[in-house]
Amino acid sequence: MPGTGRLNEFLISPKAKIMNASAVTDAYSNEADWEHYDRAMPAMKREIAIVDESLIIDLFRVRSNYSIDWAYRNAGTLKTDEAMEARDGLIADEFGYQYIHDVQRRTELNENWSCRWEDDGQGMALTALDLEGMEILTGDCFAETIDDQVSMVLLRRPKGIMCFRTILEPYANKPTVSSVTNILVDPPVYPEGSQFGADPGTGMIIDRTDGRRHYYTHAFTRGTQGYADVWTDAGISFLTFETQGDHLPSYVFASNARTLTRGDFSIIGDRMLSYYLEQKGDSYQFVYQGKGKAKVTLYGFGPSKVSGQQDLEFTDDISLDLVPGCTWEIKIK
Repeated sequence: MPGTGRLNEFLISPKAKIMNASAVTDAYSNEADWEHYDRAMPAMKREIAIVDESLIIDLFRVRSNYSIDWAYRNAGTLKTDEAMEARDGLIADEFGYQYIHDVQRRTELNENWSCRWEDDGQGMALTALDLEGMEILTGDCFAETIDDQVSMVLLRRPKGIMCFRTILEPYANKPTVSSVTNILVDPPVYPEGSQFGADPGTGMIIDRTDGRRHYYTHAFTRGTQGYADVWTDAGISFLTFETQGDHLPSYVFASNARTLTRGDFSIIGDRMLSYYLEQKGDSYQFVYQGKGKAKVTLYGFGPSKVSGQQDLEFTDDISLDLVPGCTWEIKIK
């Protein structure tokens, strides 16, 4: 059945570019099975983020009384270190599934599953998170024409409220992501009275082979929540620390955030703010992307000189007045 789609956000910063959209449709559910839900609520939401210039984060959230498949295909030889078993017969005999062959599957899954496509020293690595109740299928299928074949991965979840969480990394020689950790949000339930249920948000920690650590968070409800050791009420946030022990990040992006905290580091606004903070050499640049005047306080920087709309000095916490499009440079003494 047709539905109504909406582009909710298109967010741009130097190291985080994010799009999310939603659709109200009955295509994935039977009205009788979901009569206690608001019919105007989106049945599916999709978010694609390109972070740190090369990582692609894909969040696909669906409410359905049918099983849902998430599929991805790529050129190159598909490899995985996970044990797979052959699956007899076709996945299905219509809707294009009949053209997928040499199918393998796995149902007993750990928290993550990963694979990679490799071709002449280049590759694409895929990591899927939070796999409880999921079936993973691999196989070969047509590419853009019937003369070419590519390998594909299909993630299948049973009916209910579900979220597919995947990360893609294009690479040369070998992947630079060493591990990905799914974050269980704290508190783990929606506020009382919510109609949507399930997880109140999702997050992940991405560790790189060079020692860097990224955090990516997305809230499904309002309020401050814990994502491992990051606490924020941001709708979306992305943070990078050059080493796991650093108390100051080298990059922060936040959308609609009043509070963002990790250890001694915090950014607190007098209202919901959108901004990014980027380390440039021995200084930081804070760029306000919101509308209207606001105030923000940055904690954890220590004595510093700040320049922008005016020159300021601080012995501890940094308090700044914000106007749309303003930039402040922070130099730690």
